[in-house]
Amino acid sequence: MRFIIGLLCLTLSFLWGFQVFAQSVKPSVAFMYSEPPDQVLYTYDWIVVDPDVFTPEKIKERFYVKRRGKLIAYFSLGEVEPFRKFFKHVRKSWILGKNKAWKSFVVDLRNKECFEFMLKKASALLKSYDGIFLDTLDSYQMVLPKKEWKSYERRKVEFIKALRRNYPKKIIMVNRGFDVYPQVKSLIDAVVVESLYKGLDAKLNYVDVGNRERQWLLDKLKKIKEEKPVVVIDYLPSNKEQEARRVAKRLIKEGFIPWVADKNLTEVGEGVFHILKRKILLVYDSSLEIPDESDVHRLIQLPLEWLGYEPVVVSVGDFSEKSLTSDVKGVVVWNIRGKKNKDKVIKLLLKAKKRGIKVFIVDLSVFSPEQLKHLNFELVSNRKPEEVPKIVYKGRTYGFEIKAYPFPTDSFVNPKGKYTPLLVLENSVGQKFIPVAITPWGGYGYSGYLLKDMFNDSLWVFDPFWLFSEVFGRLPFAPDVTTESGRRIMTVHLDGDGFADKSFVEYGKYVGEVLREKIFKVYKVPHTVSVIVGEVDPRGLYPKKAKKLMEVAKSIFSLPNVEPASHTYSHPFNWIDVYRMSMGLKPTDKRNLKYGYHLPIPGYVPSVKKEIDYSLEFIDKYLAPNGKKAKVLLWSGDCAPPPPVVERTYKLGVYNVNGGDTTIDDTFPYLCKVSPMGINKGKFFQVYAPVQNEEVYTKGWKIKDGYVRVISTFKLTDKPRRLKPISIYYHFYSAQFPLSFNALKKVYDWAMRQGTVPMFLSEYAQRVLEFRGASIAESNRDGNMYFCSSGSLKTVRLEGKGGIPSIDKSQGVVGYRRINGRIYVFLDDSRCRRIVFVNRDDNDFVLVSSNGMVKDFRKDVERGYYRLVLHSEVLPLKADLRVADTCSLRVGNGVNLKRKGGMVEVEARKKKVTVEAVCKR
Repeated sequence: MRFIIGLLCLTLSFLWGFQVFAQSVKPSVAFMYSEPPDQVLYTYDWIVVDPDVFTPEKIKERFYVKRRGKLIAYFSLGEVEPFRKFFKHVRKSWILGKNKAWKSFVVDLRNKECFEFMLKKASALLKSYDGIFLDTLDSYQMVLPKKEWKSYERRKVEFIKALRRNYPKKIIMVNRGFDVYPQVKSLIDAVVVESLYKGLDAKLNYVDVGNRERQWLLDKLKKIKEEKPVVVIDYLPSNKEQEARRVAKRLIKEGFIPWVADKNLTEVGEGVFHILKRKILLVYDSSLEIPDESDVHRLIQLPLEWLGYEPVVVSVGDFSEKSLTSDVKGVVVWNIRGKKNKDKVIKLLLKAKKRGIKVFIVDLSVFSPEQLKHLNFELVSNRKPEEVPKIVYKGRTYGFEIKAYPFPTDSFVNPKGKYTPLLVLENSVGQKFIPVAITPWGGYGYSGYLLKDMFNDSLWVFDPFWLFSEVFGRLPFAPDVTTESGRRIMTVHLDGDGFADKSFVEYGKYVGEVLREKIFKVYKVPHTVSVIVGEVDPRGLYPKKAKKLMEVAKSIFSLPNVEPASHTYSHPFNWIDVYRMSMGLKPTDKRNLKYGYHLPIPGYVPSVKKEIDYSLEFIDKYLAPNGKKAKVLLWSGDCAPPPPVVERTYKLGVYNVNGGDTTIDDTFPYLCKVSPMGINKGKFFQVYAPVQNEEVYTKGWKIKDGYVRVISTFKLTDKPRRLKPISIYYHFYSAQFPLSFNALKKVYDWAMRQGTVPMFLSEYAQRVLEFRGASIAESNRDGNMYFCSSGSLKTVRLEGKGGIPSIDKSQGVVGYRRINGRIYVFLDDSRCRRIVFVNRDDNDFVLVSSNGMVKDFRKDVERGYYRLVLHSEVLPLKADLRVADTCSLRVGNGVNLKRKGGMVEVEARKKKVTVEAVCKR
């Protein structure tokens, strides 16, 4: 920015009233000239972006952001900047002068060629964006004599009229332009001004705005704000969050729409909403570990996700001051080696602490005494180095999975200043050692005392869920991807391996035929089914039987409860090397790979486009029926694709799933065997399979009926905390042998008895991606809490001490249920939901549980009207509602209602049900 310093009648009346209300509310507006995070896209109604930074192509990459605010393109009308792509086409005769502060040039709109050129550029933006923000409208006043101002003003009016004439439904915002406001006020949607309380001086330093300048601006805006929304942008450094929030609230009270942010508008600022920080950086050393196998990812990410945070894995090489953005809540470091890396990490951790970002160091023992001094630790020489110190104090949750076993040491490392010890050791001469503690700036652990190596893995000495809630704080509620409508989510997906094999369950038939008849048609829950395209392609691995295999695949994909997916073209086993080979480089894996780098398809040279693009296109063109397309790419082999390969799935707008290692069971019931939701690969995200497949449980098919052990995994990831949905994940070769097939049926039978919400894997993946970018925000208008996403993620969870959700006072809250002592709150599918908690439950209409998903929920509290629409992928659709005795219910034909006390049971043999209630007021 160039800164210039009856039920039917009742329903209809309800909808009309809602529209009037929506039109009367001022929009929330954000300005971000870096790439706006999903949180901003979800939360704000209008988002002004720099079109050179956030292009339509980048919007398409975020295909999962299905509901977002309107994107407004920034456009400098009165000036041109040398860094713009079109600057080379600007002629010298168009230039009136220079804006020295911003190193840009003031242009002459009175020049016909200049006017047409700028109009063409603005029009091109309006074709792609939802609106345009016209900046630098007043720049001509810096360089033109006053007698020429009127002629320039006329051209500005003509410009805005032309835009409105050509784009009558697009949003047009203007920066100031007080000179032409009377002529254009009917053409524009909002006025923007800068620096009412906090501004910038001529050298772009942050300053307080003087009283005279502020009063002059307030006088100008007094009438305008009664006619149009007025947005005020004030400027403060990004580390002045509390002050920025106070300014935003003051602007709201004065009738303005606020945005208070850094001078470059590249950080998340304070506006109508205060977005809570959820991002936590997980720093690992890439010289020791690959990101997928790093300890900080495997062991730390899961508890942080449970708490509602968004962990981001970052290599120490990529960790920089630029990483410490305004939306970062904390940093966790673990396993850093090498003096250079350690010095770098220490320096950045000190910067993080200075900015108020919480820091947690998993293992202090890797740092030298000198490095620890910088972090405000002291090294104490142990006067009894040969002695095993005794534990004299054990903090809360000690012994969570294993107890600590003290060991002799030459020295003790203890923090200076304030801290809360979680473990205190003491030797016989009274020297104390604090190996685990929480501090005002975060906390730390010491090798062997926070986590203990055991059985070739790491077990927790302290409860990490409690520990990290103390370190980083507890969010008002946590988004949840395990539960919907009060029931546990259930997914089923199949990798394509074994599709070309015959079955011994029914001799002579292909395994796909057996599964089609005995599983997919019997267990009518959603299935995401994939094939390895190179196995069914007539030009692939099996040309003689490809025709039959294609027929079987087509018959499976035509089933209503089957979602087609690709398991790639040649089933790469090592994705990094297949990527390298597709780039014409040599593979790096020196191991003698048993199966090679991919299936031995004659004449095939690895290609990422063939593995992903072609495989999806083949399924859509030759295997999927009309109206269906492959929405999911299931990773193969090591399931460790590098960032450019994951990026390819986003370019195509398909979900990518697989990887992870959730195998916790009765024989090893520890958290290290529960994986997080996935892993970020650069700015993209790989979604893990919620639970591992049958090959792991059968120990590589040594125990053919071993898959029944997955039931213990489902149980252990449900209690005491619901960490995962029920996820049945297997390959086609499970139908090859009677033992493995019968084990699979037992798993299905158990899952079908649990009362779940079955959904396709693409629907689960959508919820995971929404979890990453979802916004938990507090309104600076009224203090209410909001949860914003694309509308598919419809559950948030809070500990039992946060009160009861009020259906009437909230917006978009449908019901709630206590599960494992926690409250799971169910939401509708709108973008932003207001969640209000009260101490006493006085709700008249509450959804308690359903095997269906909430598709719509509307209410008119004054009239006591509620309307709930549920959709289920399985029949019968069932729902339990808690409805007050003063309410009368109405449902459509074929829906059975059974009232029992305050509960109402709904059951229907159709996938979509509408329940309406009218309650006496």
